Amino acid sequence: MSGLKTRYDVVGFVGQYSGASDLLQCFRPVLRSTEGLAVPILDDWCSQEDFHALAPDEYDYVNLGIGEAGYRTTVKPGTLIWLAGSTFVSAVRSDLRLRVQSGFLNTWSKYRGGFSYAYGSRQEFVELCRKLYGDVEVAFLNSLYSDNTMLSSEDLFNVLSNLAAELPEKRTHQLVLEGLLYWELRDVEQLNLTRQFVVDERLFRSYDDFDKAWNDLRDALRPRRLREVPQEGEFQRPRLMPRDTNEQLDELIQSWMQIRLRSSNTLVMSQQAYEESVL
Repeated sequence: MSGLKTRYDVVGFVGQYSGASDLLQCFRPVLRSTEGLAVPILDDWCSQEDFHALAPDEYDYVNLGIGEAGYRTTVKPGTLIWLAGSTFVSAVRSDLRLRVQSGFLNTWSKYRGGFSYAYGSRQEFVELCRKLYGDVEVAFLNSLYSDNTMLSSEDLFNVLSNLAAELPEKRTHQLVLEGLLYWELRDVEQLNLTRQFVVDERLFRSYDDFDKAWNDLRDALRPRRLREVPQEGEFQRPRLMPRDTNEQLDELIQSWMQIRLRSSNTLVMSQQAYEESVL
């Protein structure tokens, strides 16, 4: 049962959205009927008893314009407005993997200021955030340990943090990724602030526990993948991985020495073969 005795159309939403172009957000809708405008007082609303009728002097506090292009949506219980900022949309479309996963944004309607919107329940919105979080995390980690991404690690981490705000179960994990990011950026000040925060909030028992969490993740990601190892005979500049400087230099020197040694051996063998053919 819908619990709605009157037809309502979605014509806007309630909430501050300007200045939040890097966010994916969820708002309660503004609904219009023959009786005027109303707003649900709950996210999980189910009947007209959950509505607050707007007085004319309250219209300035809502954002109208949804459905202006003539597309009218008849509301069903639990319907909310999902709003994606232009910076958020650009971010997820700038990474190849995320561009594929975020194809759903092509079906969203356009709103003012470069925003896009769609309709759905609170539960569906959380599931969307959870799916995107996993995809953005993969892109973020690849941006730290690969040079194949178009987005910076910081841009992707900002998207990740915004999604984590909708996913309480991801909050601790997101802070571990934050520690990893600041370590790789060599931003000691921000790393220490994060360490202080997680201990003050009792998310970790000590600084050492937090450092172990992001260090374990870093150690698991440090080994080179097969496609990152130069094949024999390839004159390929070894990639500089974001590790300790001394280790990077040692790897660089050893890798180039091996390539030069193989090249020298090849030249010697070629010279010997030539001399034997002449003789």
